[in-house]
Amino acid sequence: MNDGDHAPQDPRIPQGPHSSHHGAVRPNGNPYVAGRSFPNPYVTGPVPGQGNADTPPLWAPWYGIGFGKAIVRFFRKTFYFHGRASRGEYWWAQLLFILLNMGFAYAAYGIGMLMGISNAGSDGVFGSPLDDFANNAQLVPQALLFVSNLSLSVRRLHDENRRGWWVVLPTLLQFVGLIAVVVSVVVGNVSGDGSSSAFAQTMVVAMLLCFGALLMSVIISITLMIGPSNPLGTRFDRPGAGWGLGRR
Repeated sequence: MNDGDHAPQDPRIPQGPHSSHHGAVRPNGNPYVAGRSFPNPYVTGPVPGQGNADTPPLWAPWYGIGFGKAIVRFFRKTFYFHGRASRGEYWWAQLLFILLNMGFAYAAYGIGMLMGISNAGSDGVFGSPLDDFANNAQLVPQALLFVSNLSLSVRRLHDENRRGWWVVLPTLLQFVGLIAVVVSVVVGNVSGDGSSSAFAQTMVVAMLLCFGALLMSVIISITLMIGPSNPLGTRFDRPGAGWGLGRR
């Protein structure tokens, strides 16, 4: 490295074997390594994969975060619609979301069996009444975490330098799937002969349309959220700000 490429001298930092001729200590001989004692004055955007000994403030993304800290941060930033979120912050929270859905479903299944809910036949919409009971139980964590997940998605988009409004696209596709089910049922009842076979065919078509819309929603959502960090996303930051909408 050229001797001219060095960090600014700080008289408060003691000299060492890796210090430059200007007196700035170089960790491992590299003046550009960011850390608690050696901040990098040349980096203004995110540095994915580069750990920091200090905890970033709530308004900033946390790169290289672990599961436990990501979950704590997920709940603490429920109403933070400004700022950014790293890929780690987002996908650890999605893992929690999946685990909660599975936990509620299995718990409801067990409770349903104790309550004597039938597990035979296909009287329910998606299977047996017990299956329907377990599936409906998954709506509980989805409702409880809706705002937290929405704000996290907006911050993840900001980290990619995208507007938060992109989060609406997968949601619209989900609504399209639900509307397809409703329209198919109405049309089937109006034009059908009222037989159970005609209604069953209508429901099959409706469910296929709904499944297709939901699948597209998932694909688009993953595509939007898996992107790398973009330093230009700092335009969405509000240093020192509390919860709120901010710039979306």
